Amino acid sequence: MKIETLWKQLFGNKKEAMDYAGRIMVFLDIGQNKGTAPTIDHLKPLALGGTNDPSNLIICSLLTNQEKSDSFPTWNANGKTFQVKRVKGTHNQYVIWTNK
Repeated sequence: MKIETLWKQLFGNKKEAMDYAGRIMVFLDIGQNKGTAPTIDHLKPLALGGTNDPSNLIICSLLTNQEKSDSFPTWNANGKTFQVKRVKGTHNQYVIWTNK
């Protein structure tokens, strides 16, 4: 899935949005090597058996993506700890939890 397509599904025509870690992402920065650049991340990394299914994809800033890396199910980003939990009754749908 192209990031522009996923952005439109999640954020509509917004030019800026906040990722789950609280970082601003700028639509026009897609493809740039900037911290505010939106990137596609896999909740469950491909390296750990995740898939490219849309239910496993999120958009987050380049900085958040770099901090998460291939960590699963728990990681730190932007000074907070996050955990992925599978949605009850599903095999491949996840949500991100944090203790704020």
